[in-house]
Amino acid sequence: MKPGTGREVIRKVLHMAMGLFALALRWLTPVQAALCAVIAIVHNLWLFPHYGYKKLLRPEEEARGYSGMIGYPFIVLVLMVLSFGWGSRVVFPTGASLPSAEILLPMKAAMMIVGAAWAVLAFGDSFGGLAGMFLKGPALPWNPGKRWTGMAGFMVFGLAASILAACFIFPLLPLPFVDFHALGVQPHAFQWQWSSFMPWLPYFILAVFCAAVVETLPGQIDDNLTVPLMAWLALSYVGHGYDSPLPALFHPGIYTGRRLAEWGVLIAVNIAIALAAYFFRWVSLSACLLGMAFGIAVILGLGWPGYLVLLLFYVIANFSTYYGKHAKESRGIQEGHGGKRLSGSVFSKGFIPAVFALLSFPAFVVSLAVYAGDTAASEFGKASKGAAFSLLHGRRAKPGDVGAVSWFGSAAGLIAGLVVILAGWGLSSSIATGGIVRSGAGFLRPASVAVMALAFVFCFFLESVLNEWNNKPRYFSKEIIHLFIGGLAGSLIWLPQGIHGAWIYLRLILAGKVL
Repeated sequence: MKPGTGREVIRKVLHMAMGLFALALRWLTPVQAALCAVIAIVHNLWLFPHYGYKKLLRPEEEARGYSGMIGYPFIVLVLMVLSFGWGSRVVFPTGASLPSAEILLPMKAAMMIVGAAWAVLAFGDSFGGLAGMFLKGPALPWNPGKRWTGMAGFMVFGLAASILAACFIFPLLPLPFVDFHALGVQPHAFQWQWSSFMPWLPYFILAVFCAAVVETLPGQIDDNLTVPLMAWLALSYVGHGYDSPLPALFHPGIYTGRRLAEWGVLIAVNIAIALAAYFFRWVSLSACLLGMAFGIAVILGLGWPGYLVLLLFYVIANFSTYYGKHAKESRGIQEGHGGKRLSGSVFSKGFIPAVFALLSFPAFVVSLAVYAGDTAASEFGKASKGAAFSLLHGRRAKPGDVGAVSWFGSAAGLIAGLVVILAGWGLSSSIATGGIVRSGAGFLRPASVAVMALAFVFCFFLESVLNEWNNKPRYFSKEIIHLFIGGLAGSLIWLPQGIHGAWIYLRLILAGKVL
């Protein structure tokens, strides 16, 4: 046994043991669960170091002064907060004023989502590590420190654990913290039925797959932070399928001859564009294959309207890269590899939109808008001769510095992102409930587009700040930052619904009907 193996096994066992506390979410409210997470953070910070914490530290954690044992309860607390806000939109009609009794089902569903994401972290991550450690097998091409056996173990046990946790947490009987009589509702009205879970299964499969991919990525200080957030991102759409294509893809009725023919033509075009990009040396071979895969995901989820938005992003990104190429080369700040995009760049700006293409058209559009804005701002800013400055420190910076922004670059980035959002708005009339069908009226209203634009602008500037903050300590790779920003942008568009749901829940707490 290699040195440190025993420590790693103990850490994995402890990792899973803490995941069993997720089962308590069957009885706890989000507020109660958040208080428990705060207690766990206090314990790991000030009590655990006195009786065994240091024995479990890895050498790099000792040198860094940070351990995943701190991040674990912290991210659980974050999930609780998300369940109180964005998670509460799970089955809320937009703008509806729900009767007090109806709050119970969505809030318990939100807790189910938290428990499922927690189970993915606790059991998927642990069994994946153990499988890679003891079964060996070939290494992953993008991270030699991870193995295919570990990724497979993560997915198998993560999926099983998340489903079992969800099925245990969601039944609403008994609920000792709820006064059913005060709410004027019969308890049996919320009895769990296994058949009601089946339409949600695709979300669990997608969530575990995405979490497994993120867990294997190099360049992150603590995957305890990224794995559950990625799982929650997909699971937060459970019960929110009115604009989600994913359930439709599992319904045999959508596979008509016309639909298959449309997909076939679009996939052929997608492959041709990817091969042309490789032929002209705009992308590497691995980036070409990734681009094909992401394009196919967009086609399956959103059809030609989504693919047109993707093509618009591609045109903006490519034009921005080659704009002022000679000026950037003469100043030594041009894109590396002669402007050719490698797999890391394509993955970091293509993975989240591909996931959102299966979940939500508005989130897909906003994530692409952020990435289009980021690319345009960076490339146009480097080509200009204007001054650059740091948003983080509020002072001048050199053009091409990480996180540096300029007036010209920022204007170009904002225009590029808003063009993508406006294109999505115009094409939204071709997206309808349950999949890719023609519809006479779009579901993106002006108020929704305004929220999308605000989410884009916020994340557009936030990325510059995060990149500069992360530049020297390198807590996370550039790819991880891109994933986070894209996922955040897509989630922020649901902030009004989350605030609405949280307000209803808060009113119930103040009324003494729910603790």
